[in-house]
Amino acid sequence: MRDILDKMLLIEAIETREPDFRFLMLEDNHIFIIEDDRAIQAVIDSIRRLGTDTDEGRAIAQRIFGKEPEDVTDQEVFKKIIAPGFDGVGPFAPEANRQIKTTSPDKLDSLGSIPGAKAAMADALPKGRVNTPVGPVDLDVSAGDLGVVQNIYQKLGKEFPKAKQMLNTGDLMGALRQVYDRMQN
Repeated sequence: MRDILDKMLLIEAIETREPDFRFLMLEDNHIFIIEDDRAIQAVIDSIRRLGTDTDEGRAIAQRIFGKEPEDVTDQEVFKKIIAPGFDGVGPFAPEANRQIKTTSPDKLDSLGSIPGAKAAMADALPKGRVNTPVGPVDLDVSAGDLGVVQNIYQKLGKEFPKAKQMLNTGDLMGALRQVYDRMQN
């Protein structure tokens, strides 16, 4: 009887909450309330933008989802990339760190508005075939790709200022931990 009462109270609580709250019920009946749905949506939007607006991101998205990135739902992004946590993004860290060491996000953000700066930065980035957890990807970052990254960096930097600070010091995994902590709390 107590179990039924608890479930009824939970349903009532869910129905009276604001619509932007996300509830996750795990198999063991533990409830996690993610109150900062805006943080999750910011990450989903950024992943989607990388997957649709850059050739490298598109190739990776096609391998992860088995379809064009434009056909991937927010729920699929959450389930396959965000929910697995570091298991989903951690394997990409070595290549991301290599790129960050060549052109720091802060440098891109500050110099990116100068004509020709993004093209010069793109030319300096490592190129070639890179092995990723989802298979090899041809890496040839363009000025347009850096524009996409700059835009995402600015938007996520507002949502996750501590992660932005960590990323600027070269602590990619710390920045990712900060983002995941914010999405879970």
